[in-house]
Amino acid sequence: MGMDLRFQYISPAGTKITGYTEEQFVRIPIDEFLSAESYKKVTSVIQRELEANEDLDAPATLEIAIVHRDGHHVWLEVKASFILDDAGKPTSLIGVARDVTERKKMQGELNERATSYQVITDTAQDAIIKIDRRNRVNFANPASVRIFGYESSELLGMDIALLMPESLGEPRLRELYRPESLEPRNGVIVKGLRKDRTLIPLELSFATHEISGETFRTCFVRDVSSRTRIEQERKQLEQQLHASQKMESIGALTGGIAHDFNNLLVAILGYTDLAIGTAEEDDELTDYLSEIKQAGERAADMTQKLLAFSRRQIIEPTLIDINDLIDGIDLMINRLLPENIEVDADTEGQEKLPVMADSGQLEQVLINLAVNARDPMPQGGSLNIKATREILDGKFVKDKTYAKEGEYVAIRVSDSGTGMSEDIRKRIFEPFFTTKPEGSGTGLGLAVVFGIVKQHEGLIEIDSQLGTGTIFTIYIPLADAEAPTPQKVVNRNIIGGHETVCIVEDNIQVRNLARLILKGAGYNVMEAFDGQDALDKFALYKDEIDLVIMDVVMPRMGGREVMNEMQTLRPDIKILFTSGYSESGIHTNFILEEGLEFIAKP
Repeated sequence: MGMDLRFQYISPAGTKITGYTEEQFVRIPIDEFLSAESYKKVTSVIQRELEANEDLDAPATLEIAIVHRDGHHVWLEVKASFILDDAGKPTSLIGVARDVTERKKMQGELNERATSYQVITDTAQDAIIKIDRRNRVNFANPASVRIFGYESSELLGMDIALLMPESLGEPRLRELYRPESLEPRNGVIVKGLRKDRTLIPLELSFATHEISGETFRTCFVRDVSSRTRIEQERKQLEQQLHASQKMESIGALTGGIAHDFNNLLVAILGYTDLAIGTAEEDDELTDYLSEIKQAGERAADMTQKLLAFSRRQIIEPTLIDINDLIDGIDLMINRLLPENIEVDADTEGQEKLPVMADSGQLEQVLINLAVNARDPMPQGGSLNIKATREILDGKFVKDKTYAKEGEYVAIRVSDSGTGMSEDIRKRIFEPFFTTKPEGSGTGLGLAVVFGIVKQHEGLIEIDSQLGTGTIFTIYIPLADAEAPTPQKVVNRNIIGGHETVCIVEDNIQVRNLARLILKGAGYNVMEAFDGQDALDKFALYKDEIDLVIMDVVMPRMGGREVMNEMQTLRPDIKILFTSGYSESGIHTNFILEEGLEFIAKP
C-alpha cells in the first residue's frame, strides 16, 4: 500500500478472504474498502506513528473490518509496518492479515453473556457471593451490600463466616465452610450478622464449581426478614385467636398486675426463707415465718392456676391424670358460674386416666365449655363433668372419618340448658360464629376448644337438641403409663461457688434478694437494672462474667434482644432466664422453642 493509501498488491489469500480480484483491489479506494470505523482507526494509527517519527519500521497490530464483495463484514487482524527509503522516510505500508471473523463472533457472544450476567447479578434482589476454598469472598453483587451493610470493597476478601457465623447456632454452615464439602445445598435457614451487628434471618443455597482448576462456591443468600415477620405475625394472630376467650373470662383477675404480683411473691418467699435460716434457734419465730411462707406458697399456687390457662405458648405435653385436672379446676368453675347453676365434677373414686397433654390448654378447654354453658341456663340448672376410659372401634371410625381407632379418655361436659338447633350445631366451631347478642361475645371460645383438642390429636363431638341440653364429649388418646405421683420437695444444701454472676432484673426487691442469696453462697455478683444497662456492663466485663441470670421482660430492651447482642460479643456465654407472668406470653415462647434454661417466678 502506498502512502496515498491505495493498494498496490494483495496476495491470492487476500482475494479469497475479501472476494475481490487483485485488479479490483488496486482500483478501490481504501475508504470504500474498509468500514467507516476501521478507516478512522487506520488513518489515526498512521498519523500517530508519523508524528512520533520513532521506530517507523516496527510493526503495529490492529483489528479492522473490511467490506466483503458481497456486502458482509470480514474481521482481519493486521500486522503492518512502514517501508522506509535510504533516508529513513516512509514510502509505503506492508501488512500481513488473517481472518478473525469467527473469533470476533465468539468474543461478541461472550461479551453479550457477560453483559447479561452482569445485569442479572446487578439487579438481583438476593445476595450472590462467590467464595474460594479459604472461604474468602471473591465476588459480591450489589444486593450483598444492601443485605449485609458492607461496602463492596469491604466484602471482597472477607471471611464469609463473619457474615454468617456458625457460632450463632447454625451447625449446618459447616457443610458450606468445609473446603472438602462439594455437595450443593438449597433452602438452608441461617442467621446473618450485618455490619451494624444486627441479626437477620437468611435462606442460603450454594453450589461448588471450578474455574481454571480452582474450586469456588457460589452462594445465593435471601433476606427472609419480611417472610419471617409475616410468619410471626400469622402465628401471633393464631395465638390471639386462642387467647381471646381466655382473656375475656379472667382478664380482669390476672391482667396488668400479675407480673408485679409474682415479683412480690418472689420477695416474700425469698426473704422468708432467709429469715427462717437465721431464726432456727427461735422456735416460735420460726413457726410464724413458716406460716407466712405457706401462705405465700398458696398464693403462688393460686396465681399459677389462674395463669395456667391464660399463657400464650406452644403446647407443653406432660403425663397428667384427667381426674386430677378436673379436681384442680372444680373450685375455679364454681366461682365463674352463677350460684343457680350446680356444678358436679364426678371424680370421686374414679380410676387414673393418664394422657400426654398440656394441662393449661386442657384446663382452658374445660373452662371455656363451662363458661359457654351459662347462656343456655339463664334460670339456672346443672353442669356435669365426668371422664371415662373408652375404645373407639372400627364402626365409630367408619362413621367419623376424621377419627382414629384406639383407646381414649372421654371427657363429657353436659348441661341441662336449652340445647341448640341442627343449624347452629353444624356451625358451632366456626370462628366468629356466635349466638350471643352483639357485643356480648367474640364467637371464638368453641373455635379455640376445637383447635386445642385437634392439637392434642383428639376429637370433639356434640350431642344436642332443642329443649334437651347439650353434651360435649372430648376424646384424648390414653397414655400407656400411669400418671406420676407428685415428687416430694427435698431441701438441699447450697453448694456455692466463686464464679461471677451478672443479675439482670428491673425489680429492685427481686434483684436485692438474688444478690443476697448469691453473695451468701460465695459468688461474685454484678447487677444491671435493665437490658441496656446489662449490655453496657457486659461489653466491659464480658470475659469476667461466668453466668447471666436475666429477666425476660424489662424496660428499654427485652431478654431475647439482650441475649442476641451478648452472643455476638461472646457466643459461649451461659444465660439463665427467669420470669413471672406477662400479659404477652409471646415474650417467653423463644425460651421453650430454642431449648434455653428457665426458672419461673416465684
